[in-house]
Amino acid sequence: MFSDIKKGFQVHLLYTDDLPVYKVGRVVAAGEPRFLPPTDPASSYGRVLDLSVECDGETKTYTVPEMQNVAKTQGMTLSVTIEPILNELESLKKASEEIIGSVDFHKERAARCSSILEEVNPAYRQTREQDRKIRGIEDKVTALSTSFEDLKKLIVERLK
Repeated sequence: MFSDIKKGFQVHLLYTDDLPVYKVGRVVAAGEPRFLPPTDPASSYGRVLDLSVECDGETKTYTVPEMQNVAKTQGMTLSVTIEPILNELESLKKASEEIIGSVDFHKERAARCSSILEEVNPAYRQTREQDRKIRGIEDKVTALSTSFEDLKKLIVERLK
């Protein structure tokens, strides 16, 4: 529990705003437990304490619940033990794997929605047809460009 933490103790930090980053910090100061003002949204924790943690040469102070082992704040999980960090990592991994697993479904859904939109919305159909024509022209220009480059190489080789 955070209430048992003393100066010099190790804490675990997991940043999850972007790609997960795990770090280990050292407690440089642990304040006395206090009650938060009633307007604070974290006041449901009961008593809290301020925990100053040094990590990567930088010291930050976090307000954590006195009687818990883990606190989440601003895209970061701070924990006395490694287990909540492991649980958070498993949860993040599972959520990402579910998203990866659903990519084909969502591609098919988007394709069907586009198909239905083309069927029921003439303006959308016209835009999509124009996009297809432009893509076809771009492909032909690319093929011609490649052919010209091949022809140019052939001529240069013959002239040598």
